[in-house]
Amino acid sequence: MSVTRPGYTRNDQSVEIRAGQLANLQVVLEAAADTGFELTSDPPGGLVWLDGNPMSGPDGQARTDFRAYRIPPGKHVLEIKGDPKRQAWREEVVVEPGIIKKVKAILVPVGGESGRPSVAAAVPPSAPSGQTAQNALSPGASPAAGAANAIAAGGVRRRPRPPKSESEDESSSPFPSTPSPSRGSRGSASLGGEDSGGGDCSITVGTRPWSEIWIDGKNTGRHTPYSESISCGKHKLTFKRPDLNLQRNENITVRSGEKFKQSFSLEAEAE
Repeated sequence: MSVTRPGYTRNDQSVEIRAGQLANLQVVLEAAADTGFELTSDPPGGLVWLDGNPMSGPDGQARTDFRAYRIPPGKHVLEIKGDPKRQAWREEVVVEPGIIKKVKAILVPVGGESGRPSVAAAVPPSAPSGQTAQNALSPGASPAAGAANAIAAGGVRRRPRPPKSESEDESSSPFPSTPSPSRGSRGSASLGGEDSGGGDCSITVGTRPWSEIWIDGKNTGRHTPYSESISCGKHKLTFKRPDLNLQRNENITVRSGEKFKQSFSLEAEAE
């Protein structure tokens, strides 16, 4: 059984239904790694709120300039506030499936000219190359609840001003009460490996049967099918099904600008 929705990750599951029984299954989809926004401000460094909640970054509350990934499609309210020297900034943005929407804010000094606009027009959205689409709503859940679940599972990538760094952190959550997932855990976005070329790449891998997945020796906490942003370069993938005594190791190379997609058949290997 596969469940799909634009802007969210496809969820594949094997379901056994027996005669005379009614099977109930709840499916939770995760927001896509290529769905979100890029917020910049002039001057940079403003504290950011999303839908009334402070966004968490690698070093505390998120600050501009940065990219936020795995944001559920739909309307969201962005705010920059908390600086006593600058007027608060607020704008409603529409996040579209498979697009990183670019938004720029002009932060006006307190007591500045009232006629000066506090918000610059949103830059036309563009989608980063080499990333895959995913999603996060459960059947019967309200859009607001689905958005909260997706944002909690999502992340924020903080990007420094030029020159651009070779790797960026996407592992932040908009809610301070939700711990930011560690590298290699559920919800992490940028995974490094030996001989990494840096930059933005993505992988989509599946197995038959489904399996748990390790990347470069670290447990992702997720299972196949697995679709995620990853640093370009060489990586070691390990697929495990302890209950079936199945394991497979694969070495892959992800090149800049490409979307790596492959399915593997698991065979028993000696641990």
